[in-house]
Amino acid sequence: MVVLKKKIKDEKFKNFICTYDIVFLSECWINNTCNIEIDDFVCKSIPLSRKKYKQGCGMYVMIRKILSPYVKIIDISYETLIWIRIAKELTGCESDYLIANLYIPPQNSSFYRIHNCDLFYELESQMIHYSAECPNIFVIGDLNARTANMNDYVQNDKLHDSILDRVGDLFTYVADEALSCRNNPDAGTNDYGTKLLNLCKSSGLRIINGRHPDGLSNDFTYSGPRGMSVIDYLLAKPINIEKVLKFITSNFTTYSDHAPIHVQFKTDFTMQCNDINSNLMDGEESQFFKWNKEFRDLCYNALLVNADDLSSTIANMDIASQDGMDLCINNFTQCLTNVTAPFFKQMPKVKAKLKRNSQNQRVNTDKPWFDQKCKELYANYCKKITYF
Repeated sequence: MVVLKKKIKDEKFKNFICTYDIVFLSECWINNTCNIEIDDFVCKSIPLSRKKYKQGCGMYVMIRKILSPYVKIIDISYETLIWIRIAKELTGCESDYLIANLYIPPQNSSFYRIHNCDLFYELESQMIHYSAECPNIFVIGDLNARTANMNDYVQNDKLHDSILDRVGDLFTYVADEALSCRNNPDAGTNDYGTKLLNLCKSSGLRIINGRHPDGLSNDFTYSGPRGMSVIDYLLAKPINIEKVLKFITSNFTTYSDHAPIHVQFKTDFTMQCNDINSNLMDGEESQFFKWNKEFRDLCYNALLVNADDLSSTIANMDIASQDGMDLCINNFTQCLTNVTAPFFKQMPKVKAKLKRNSQNQRVNTDKPWFDQKCKELYANYCKKITYF
């Protein structure tokens, strides 16, 4: 919990995660006393059931308040598996989206001495239960599975016509659909990888990593002492891949040894943003934007993620009338504001003669040994990991 609280207090980290509408954080090491709240978000902590694990469990979910009427947590299992439902009023489809966020601890974790379970089996069982009411199921998370480029479907699954003639009256046989080859930079495999591939073959799910049309998910997701690997996945059935508009393995950051996974689903919902001055108190000045070099790379990544929205705004421009031009400029400005505001929007200080509470004063939390040389090395490290 101390680690998560410290990260939430970090302005860069907070600005980064607040650019998203739904956020899943895994391996948070939080307990029952966790009371972290973030403005404009409905937050749910899933604490550890035991204090000591070799590998951290505990999860944290953030849902933007404006979306909370349409997004609900419907089930939590073993503090590692969360199901959320996105209502069809938001998706624009005939049925809801069901998204499972799953963290599977490594095989040597003491988690399995406390919970005698197979999380792959649990996931499949719950998918069977939910698929009866909703066909739009997605799975995302750290599965600790390495699959190389092995098939996640059954090859040559079609039955011969002579066999189909015999069994056709008894049942309808649906052959496994073969998708394009995955572009996976990780050539390694492990036992969890075999379990994941078997899950895909039995459930009809497919690994979207390395297959998404935009080509921005073909990268390593984890960097550890033994090297780099792909262990964080997005799974979906072939019929639902078109509902994933964007799937991006983002750049590594200093906050985790896992790369952030960005997923944008197809929805039919337009957020109406209030004017930035509407909530100001009397006597306050309007908000403004101030460039901060420290947020440059984060803002750059956010602009890349939202590039399609900016381009579509220009592509749909109506140049036949002045009103059309004005509307396009307003829409483009609003879209650009939404992307950059979490990084650069500031509120001027209200001029008031108030004594500063000592508790509000910034406290230096650096360790005694963290001197100026350490700060310079850390700044250089942050710069290098961005280039990496």
